[in-house]
Amino acid sequence: MGKTYDANQVDRQIGLAYGDGSYERITYDFTQRDGQTRLAVQPVDKGWGPHFLRFGLRLSDDFAGGNSYQLITEVNFNGLNDLGGESRNRVELGRTTGLHSGYHQPLGAVGQFYVAPYLDYRAFNFAIIGDGPAAFAEYRRSRTLAAVDIGYTPDADWRLSSVVGYGRDSAQLRVGGVPSGTSISSDPGSVILRAIHDTLDDSGFPTRGSRVDLSDEFQLRTLGATDGTNIARLRWDTAYSYGAARWLMGAQLNSPSGSENVLAAYSALGGLVNLSGFTENQLLATQTALVRVIYYHRLTDGTRLVSVPVYLGGSLEAGGVRNRRGDISGSDLIGAGTGCGYIPWPRISRLWSRTRRQQCLLPDLRIPVAQRSVTAGVASIAWLLRPTIESGIESVLPFCAMAT
Repeated sequence: MGKTYDANQVDRQIGLAYGDGSYERITYDFTQRDGQTRLAVQPVDKGWGPHFLRFGLRLSDDFAGGNSYQLITEVNFNGLNDLGGESRNRVELGRTTGLHSGYHQPLGAVGQFYVAPYLDYRAFNFAIIGDGPAAFAEYRRSRTLAAVDIGYTPDADWRLSSVVGYGRDSAQLRVGGVPSGTSISSDPGSVILRAIHDTLDDSGFPTRGSRVDLSDEFQLRTLGATDGTNIARLRWDTAYSYGAARWLMGAQLNSPSGSENVLAAYSALGGLVNLSGFTENQLLATQTALVRVIYYHRLTDGTRLVSVPVYLGGSLEAGGVRNRRGDISGSDLIGAGTGCGYIPWPRISRLWSRTRRQQCLLPDLRIPVAQRSVTAGVASIAWLLRPTIESGIESVLPFCAMAT
């Protein structure tokens, strides 16, 4: 009332309300009241739920003896109070073991503020290849964290947040031997300041928009951290499209300053379109960088009422890992690329990469926990390494919890 009707703005706001996942449909109409024309919006709650149970399964095989699976189960309890409180819980088994349980409570007149305490546990294996007594070893990296996330979302595109957390990081030797010990550990006690600007129209295969995720993590001894360090992280993606052709350009950077004897300072590269040709989390170091260009073409007609999304595309990727910022040079560039096709189930991918492996050591502790692969020149699609087949299936079941 009292404002000029803007159809695009109304459609955008209704689309954002749909994205909340609470409504079956939302309609609107014009009404006359007190001699004025008003816009009446009528949301209809879903006839199922409001709680949801989700299952997901992913299988992969590289036809060279390497295979893995990932089972994901999520259960979300929505609408726990008048302000829209949610309980979010997830269990993962397989290549990565994970447990997550959190509570998300919106605050403010329109829920623009929120507080979200959570508990999180993640663990995965990573292999290293070196020389001498450490010819091969495999470690189990794990992290347990208790944290509180406090944030502000001024509009649908921005999120500003801060996270205060304390936990335990460790890397346990599982296979092989090293000269200085079998495990390392540290206690992360940190404050993370984070800003996200996201206008991508789709989280999986976007056609337009950008996403920038910038954070600065402060490991503080006053919060129980083993050692003090400052970790800057940047993630950027921008999507373009022309008809059925789509491009996604992106970059990511992880760069700590201060002590390097903190496991929280390490980040991983490896996996599909994350330096393809390397297994997931295969490269681990403090200084990591990646740039990539991904092209994907939709083969099916997306304008039809019922259409299965089928994509064919490929990528060019370049990146590198180092354990000290001053050691970074152009010769550390890793070139990789992919050619892949996607349908909801199964998914088949072919990975290309030609690399030369070298050892990279964790400073001071003298335990090899990262490796570096180098190709001369610039990023390119190199020799065919091996095909990988990966398939997955997912289902979501709504349910209603009742108490008597």
